Amino acid sequence: MASLEPRSLWELLFREVDMAQPLRISVTDEFNNTLSLCLQKDEHLSVAKLPDDTSHLLHSSQASYALAVSYTYNESEARGRFVVTQSGVELRWEELPFLPHLFPVTVYMDPSVHFSSQMVVDWFGKMEVEGKKAQLVDTLRLLDNEIEDLFTATVQGRGVIYVRRNFGRSLPLNAMGSGMSKLLGYVLAMTAEPGCFLLVDEIETGLHYRFYPKLWELVAEVARKTGCQVLATTHSDECIRAAVEGVSRVDASLLSYIRLEREGEAIVPYRFASEELAYALEREMELR
Repeated sequence: MASLEPRSLWELLFREVDMAQPLRISVTDEFNNTLSLCLQKDEHLSVAKLPDDTSHLLHSSQASYALAVSYTYNESEARGRFVVTQSGVELRWEELPFLPHLFPVTVYMDPSVHFSSQMVVDWFGKMEVEGKKAQLVDTLRLLDNEIEDLFTATVQGRGVIYVRRNFGRSLPLNAMGSGMSKLLGYVLAMTAEPGCFLLVDEIETGLHYRFYPKLWELVAEVARKTGCQVLATTHSDECIRAAVEGVSRVDASLLSYIRLEREGEAIVPYRFASEELAYALEREMELR
């Protein structure tokens, strides 16, 4: 099991930032509503104070602590803490004045995560129970038209997703490469959790550049059908160009490009619509 110590959980968020100070992110939407998120080291609730069935998950409970979070929407504020439970990391709200629908499910996908994990198997099982497996298979055929079916099998006590290809050949998902595994993870997350907010770091990792347009087409199509919002980062110029090409096959208006620039002590985001991004690419303007 991966380490659940603060250095692996919280401290990565505070890279090159003083952890003794709160980390704040604020935005104002088109209706002039102000939304703010604040994360802060919280040593008042240590892992030692959590129930006995959760504290064993940490390698070193002595140096562990929770992460306090507050979310402000105009004049209302919700407060809670990220803690460690038997199923992993959980956000527990202590004060929640907002309606639940203001907090959609958020899924974060790191490039180092292997999506043949139990999380993906659970998502797949949920889709089977809800009768959505055929929809999933049809979507994946946009990338590989030889896919015939998906199913799970128990191997050494663990659930494993298998891909059955034409002519009856079946392979475990992880044998088809990290790119296919991650694509399935993206599709499963959005289909199993409609309306979710999907965060993908370095979305191009594990895929050959020739597949980038198909990647974006697939992500855009599933996001449109499920009502999900995808925020993906990339350092690849080819991936940015492919986003314009791939998303335009579905609906060009779905794509926005956000560039972060440092202004003094602040990092300021600038948002560009799809047509503005296409214009900049046509004129070979620097975007990264």
